[in-house]
Amino acid sequence: MKKFIIIISLVFIILILYSFTAFGYFRDNYWECTNSGEQSRGDAFGRVGQGHDSNKICQRSCCILCVSRSPSRDCFGGNAQPMCSCSQGTSTDLTAPVLTVNNPIENNVYAKRSVDFNISVSERSKLEYIDNNNAQKGFKFLCKNCLKYNRKVNFKDGLNDISIRATDNGENIADKRIVFTLDSKKPSISKTEPKSGKYGNSDFNVYYDEESLVKTTLFYRIGASTQYASVTTNECERGTKKNCTISVNNLENGDLYYKFEIEDIAGRKAMSKEQKIIIDNIDPEITLLYPSLVSSEIKTYAKVLLLNLTISEKSDLIYKDLNGDNRFINLCKNCNSYNRNVRFKSGTHNIIIKALDKAGNMDEESLVFNIQ
Repeated sequence: MKKFIIIISLVFIILILYSFTAFGYFRDNYWECTNSGEQSRGDAFGRVGQGHDSNKICQRSCCILCVSRSPSRDCFGGNAQPMCSCSQGTSTDLTAPVLTVNNPIENNVYAKRSVDFNISVSERSKLEYIDNNNAQKGFKFLCKNCLKYNRKVNFKDGLNDISIRATDNGENIADKRIVFTLDSKKPSISKTEPKSGKYGNSDFNVYYDEESLVKTTLFYRIGASTQYASVTTNECERGTKKNCTISVNNLENGDLYYKFEIEDIAGRKAMSKEQKIIIDNIDPEITLLYPSLVSSEIKTYAKVLLLNLTISEKSDLIYKDLNGDNRFINLCKNCNSYNRNVRFKSGTHNIIIKALDKAGNMDEESLVFNIQ
């Protein structure tokens, strides 16, 4: 009797040890071994043992069942037949698991690098994922022999393209590809132009850092008005240390208040401080007194050219010799007249004289002459 009890105890220990190994389905006249997720056919009387659910599905890595009509003789007696293992046969499970991915969501935008994974599968499986943008690194493990996965996974900013794969114990595979965007950095505006207290015309500039910029808006109001008008564009360049210009035509001369707003793909916004500037849309006007522009004759001068002109408003006066080194040279700053000799080398000169006011408005004149 003691010997029989010892044999039965050993059998149950072996059953427990075998339950941790699961590779395939096996059945003969004495034993049945079912892999996790596989369905048992039951013993000779239609019953299943521990480890199976109400549908006779094995819930362990390996379920071992005596199926003989005489279990005490064939499975547990002194003449018991050798027990099977799940590594002996092949899986009867030929159906891929049903993989459900509740999160991440296709084409969604996430504002944090830690993305919640909410995955479920219809039968116990190994879950893993691969970064399709860096596929050479292979699959990354999530969990083994599990029915669900609810944890955070870290990703880099930008467009992420991943495939999630479920592999059941019969080596059947289900996968799902998901593309989503991650933008964890808030947009930032470093400065705007024109600066407060300065002159402006129709151009407004914003300097910013934003890799996922989708919208840039200029808000402005004239004088004492409290109502803002706005201009929006989605053409501004994405990236760091970028700038963008928005132009507004037909602005009234006088005081103007403005500010910029930028928005990223995650819907986060950054707003600049309001600036007060003076709008000046009137171009300065150069009147060339000498040499006269009335005659088309190219005149010759000795060593120097007397340049005598007036400007309708105070401006910076510069010139460039197209027959020389082709760079602008300062004549005077914040001036409304000029009457001096300018020295040139011998030869023909083709100069452009330009006046720029504080708002950036401009006028220019061209002059061709010879120097002996």
